[in-house]
Amino acid sequence: MPEAYPLAWPQGWPRTAQPKRARFSDKTMNRAENLLNEELKRLGAKNIVVSSNIIRSAQPKDRGVAVYFIREGKEQCIPCDKWDLVEHNIYAIAMTIEALRGIDRWGAKSMVDAAFRGFTALPAPDQVVSKTPKQILGVVEDMKDLDYITFKYKQKAKELHPDAGGDIKEFQALTKAYEQIIEELKK
Repeated sequence: MPEAYPLAWPQGWPRTAQPKRARFSDKTMNRAENLLNEELKRLGAKNIVVSSNIIRSAQPKDRGVAVYFIREGKEQCIPCDKWDLVEHNIYAIAMTIEALRGIDRWGAKSMVDAAFRGFTALPAPDQVVSKTPKQILGVVEDMKDLDYITFKYKQKAKELHPDAGGDIKEFQALTKAYEQIIEELKK
C-alpha cells in the first residue's frame, strides 16, 4: 500500500492537464474528508491510504489525490486530479464511491464489480516489481522496532487471511516477509 505523502499516483492512470474550478465550492477539507471516510466505511474498505502532496493546510502545486484501500480482498485505487483544490478531488472521490454503492443497492452488483476491476491498484503482470519484505509488510526500510513490525504484520494478516476472504498467496507472501524481517533483525 502506498504512503500518504508524497502523492502516489496509480501507474497507467492519465493525469488531468488543466484542473478546473469545481462547482461544489462549499466543500471544506474537513467536510470532504468526513464524507470520504463515511463512504469508505459504508463500502467496507480496509487499509485505507489517502495519498496526496498536501502538507498541513497549504495547497500543493499538484492537487491530485489517490485513495488506496482493500475491498473484498483486492487492492483498489480511486484517483482524482480534475479539480484545482485537494478537498474538491477528495469530495469527488467520495461521491464516486457513493454512486458505485448506489448501483450496488439498485441491484447491479456485477456492474459495480466490473467498475472496481478498473480501479484495481495492482500493476500489469509485465510491470510487477519485486517488493522487499518491508514493503510487503508496509513499513519503512529502516524500521527496526520489532513491536511495530509485529503490529503491522498482525494488522495485515487479519485482512489477508483466507478465512477473512483474503488471498492465500498474498497471505503466504506476507508471512514469509515477516519471517525474513525477524531473521534480519536477529542478526
